[in-house]
Amino acid sequence: MSIRNIIRIASITFEENYRKKFLYILLFLSGLLMVSAFLFDPFNMGQQLPVVKDICLTGLGFFGLILTFALFLTAIPNEIEKKTIYPLLSKPINRSDYLWGKYLGNMAMVFINVFVLTIEIIFLINKLLPADVTMAHRMTELNTIFWTASLIFVECGVVGSIIILFSPFMSYPVNLVLTMLLYITGNVSQGYINYLSAEKLTSFGAGLSIILKFILPNFEYFHIKNSVVHSYIIDPKYVFGTFTYGIIYILIVMFLADILFQRRDL
Repeated sequence: MSIRNIIRIASITFEENYRKKFLYILLFLSGLLMVSAFLFDPFNMGQQLPVVKDICLTGLGFFGLILTFALFLTAIPNEIEKKTIYPLLSKPINRSDYLWGKYLGNMAMVFINVFVLTIEIIFLINKLLPADVTMAHRMTELNTIFWTASLIFVECGVVGSIIILFSPFMSYPVNLVLTMLLYITGNVSQGYINYLSAEKLTSFGAGLSIILKFILPNFEYFHIKNSVVHSYIIDPKYVFGTFTYGIIYILIVMFLADILFQRRDL
């Protein structure tokens, strides 16, 4: 694996994404949602700040996932279908370089979009905070927005790695359906999974509950929006632990994707 080759593939992928006009439309629509939330004050009852945080963070997570699916689903299948992948792999670029380059190039575009929207949200929240609020409280509020955006970005990274895992073997419609099913399953309440694990089930049901609990990603870990909206105290250790969990999961999935891609007959 060559870092130079990975950076080269990542830069090419990023430039290709940069030319796609729909990304700017998506960024504009998401930014418009953030601004519109700033103008919304339900019944003038002084609940504008929680509503703005709720709408903005929901929009950030939604558009982040939409962008991830849009970038990753067609990245590798299109190149295999158009056979543009062969000239790349015929050069001194191995399959691991190509796979990681594609992943990092797409994640760079996701990062820029999430970063821009996060700056917009932080600006809006800062404007809505009362002028007499202490600096410590203000920084706590803004830090929680940053933590939420960081976990949303890592969540997008996990979804992207799963799409990469399936991309060399499936068309993007099949990949879309399968990844969506895994995402929905990964959002199943952990309490329900623990309940299934504790029940006396058939061997199939017991095996399925183990898969749900230990193999599939638990996307609930990344969702701290409700706590941020209601200004609950968030332990930085939890954010760091969840961030680490996501990075480790991405590395494991990408390692499996690398092994399977090496065996793909191209």
